[in-house]
Amino acid sequence: MSAKPLTDAELFDLIQESILIRDLDGRITGWNAACERLYGWPRADALGQSADALLKTRDEPPEGSDAALHETGYWEGELRRTAATGGKVIVHVRRHVRRNVRGEPEDIVETGIDVTAQRQADEASRRAVYRYDNVFRAMAVSFWELDFAPVGVIVQRLQQSGVRDLAAYFAAHPEFVREMIRGTRIIDVNDQSVLLFGRGDKQEVLANLEVYWPEASFPVYAASVVAAY
Repeated sequence: MSAKPLTDAELFDLIQESILIRDLDGRITGWNAACERLYGWPRADALGQSADALLKTRDEPPEGSDAALHETGYWEGELRRTAATGGKVIVHVRRHVRRNVRGEPEDIVETGIDVTAQRQADEASRRAVYRYDNVFRAMAVSFWELDFAPVGVIVQRLQQSGVRDLAAYFAAHPEFVREMIRGTRIIDVNDQSVLLFGRGDKQEVLANLEVYWPEASFPVYAASVVAAY
């Protein structure tokens, strides 16, 4: 016995992306199950409503989607909307104009993906970077941002050669410590570091760590490498 084929409505509801269809006046004529999950309104409550009024759509400049749809029949972007609960959602949408056999616009099909969590994470990361940058620049003490990746390669090469006691090896071979210091890249320094160690030129400071690390402090550097490995 063959399975009963799915109806168009059932297929419509199986699609994971939200699908919102509206007529040329902006009234909702199609609303799949993913729309119900994303926005919270049952299909029966959404059909016939103005899409923008129901969802309180924002971030849609007049020259944006409507102009693109008129000219090309397609628009893609992000919209901020309000769900039935009052919560805010950010949706990445794609809009296509459907045309009849005469080529005249008939309605607009919109598919959407909820990117709220992703955008919130992006914003939190941006704020964290902003706060770090402000602290990094404004502190009255010297801050250095260093890249130790090349040092890792050097130490791994040393371990592969059979060296197990790094602390003893570094103590016996200060020239090796110098090689690690020379391999450490200065990525960034704050203004206080430029004031203390430079001549007003930050790029001059972003040169070679060896210039700023005295031999008397080689054991300090070596100890930090040992602690890392």
